Amino acid sequence: DLGISYSVRGRYTARMENELHENQWVWVKLPYGDFVIRDAGNVVLLAGGTGITAFIAFIDGLTNEFHNNIFLAYGARKPELLLYRDLIDVKAGTNNGFHAFYFVETDDKNKRDSTKIQSSEFFTGCLSLESIWNQLENPREAIYYIAGPPAMIQALTGNLLKKDIS
Repeated sequence: DLGISYSVRGRYTARMENELHENQWVWVKLPYGDFVIRDAGNVVLLAGGTGITAFIAFIDGLTNEFHNNIFLAYGARKPELLLYRDLIDVKAGTNNGFHAFYFVETDDKNKRDSTKIQSSEFFTGCLSLESIWNQLENPREAIYYIAGPPAMIQALTGNLLKKDIS
């Protein structure tokens, strides 16, 4: 099985929206290279929108055998656009070292679950490094991974560079 996560932004993704259907056979060209999150220190995953898909296989495979803390900061425009939230909440609830922070630009509290997993937190506004900085363990020594829209990546990269984190 293969899951595809995308946001309709142009002709190609509009065509995907109209023509792809569940259980349909398709030809897929996968990305090249390796993307491995190493257990060499605390990890901070910064994801915006469909950028969360870069981290989902890692999160899905998490066990308590990962020796360091993992902090996920994940943002979307609205709560219902937080993809894979069920999986993330389960992993945050069962893995002592996995911590999830959700950011929603427009927060309608009636649309989000009132049963918040204790290890997950909600913030209103754009994904912000400053909002979670004091909750990270040894943030200057952590390894950061960023996936999401280009403007978000650029802003977060700038924030990290201002803190002398390459």
